[in-house]
Amino acid sequence: MPYKDFKSTEIIDEIGLELRKLRNEKKLSLATVSDAMEQQQIHISGTMLGRMENGERRIDDSLLHALCRLYDADPNALIIRACQTHILALQVPSSPDVSIREQDTDTLLQLYRQLPQQARDEARTMLRLLSYKERFKDI
Repeated sequence: MPYKDFKSTEIIDEIGLELRKLRNEKKLSLATVSDAMEQQQIHISGTMLGRMENGERRIDDSLLHALCRLYDADPNALIIRACQTHILALQVPSSPDVSIREQDTDTLLQLYRQLPQQARDEARTMLRLLSYKERFKDI
């Protein structure tokens, strides 16, 4: 089953878009990023990076953190932005007041950053498990 057929609980598209934004801000090509990852002993092709940015492939935590280090970005903030974008896309506006306010996102990010590293890792794992729950519910 292609990744694009997964249920609406996936956020791989949004994570990919966030990574592409960061790469483009740094004016780096996929090949340049691939070469930089190779120097860190992380073997990933430009093609595979492109598939991740297009939401066609998932990205594991270690690669996400390595890319964020290269882009000088906070991986936790990236995940929060991806989740916010996903939630907004799923939201059915029932009134003009239904939205995620930037203030709420900032508060959530601040609370998340105050967690110990192990708790942040566990939170990311839980988010991923929840995103896959719908996909595997009938197995």
